[in-house]
Amino acid sequence: MKAFQFAKKHGQESAYVDAVFKAYWGDGKDISQTEVLAEIADSLHLDKEIFTHILKDRTFEQVHKDSLTHTYEDAHVTEVPTLKIGSRVLQGFASKETIEQALLHERSTKDREK
Repeated sequence: MKAFQFAKKHGQESAYVDAVFKAYWGDGKDISQTEVLAEIADSLHLDKEIFTHILKDRTFEQVHKDSLTHTYEDAHVTEVPTLKIGSRVLQGFASKETIEQALLHERSTKDREK
């Protein structure tokens, strides 16, 4: 998470997450290794040395703790995946039909508000 927070600070959070997923699922890399994550950061033009240092120190520890607090206490996320569609929260793996119903419900709610 410290690595993600560093990428987020530099506006690269989505690209970082995509690259980590590709490295793990697509390339079979061990993303628990600092060097693998540092190479990903470098590929996104993030400073590799600073990135490596941040993984070893506590720079983003409080940001990470605050993020977890928000996730559990404020957003009430207790399962992965969790989807929030309007006022509905779908936790765990929802069927295609359930997601479609939630989207249609949200659309009709928005249409009535117009």
